Amino acid sequence: MNDEAPWHTRLCIGIASLMANLATLFGILFLSARLALPLALLAAGLLGFTVGCLLGSAFKAPWSIAIGAFAASAIMWTPVVIVTYGFALLGLPLLFAYAACVWTGARLVRPLTPQRSS
Repeated sequence: MNDEAPWHTRLCIGIASLMANLATLFGILFLSARLALPLALLAAGLLGFTVGCLLGSAFKAPWSIAIGAFAASAIMWTPVVIVTYGFALLGLPLLFAYAACVWTGARLVRPLTPQRSS
């Protein structure tokens, strides 16, 4: 599969990325209770990069993977925004940074995987 895959394939890749990143973000949520803020942010970036590498080696569609990662982080961030009456929207760059880490991992692993000849 590549970036020119049909829309339904990219949708399925995005949904798979959403589910994988939701599980990762729940793990980061519980991990952040035990770590200082800088270490929690570093752990989130490294785990996002790792998830991107794993999904990128399986699917080869980094933009769909990154959109799924951003959707997952936005879903996790929505209750915080509601409780703070929108003040937490200042943390939106963190969501983009997480999606960028996932995209970088998915993009980096693409040249490492062997191409199938058809």
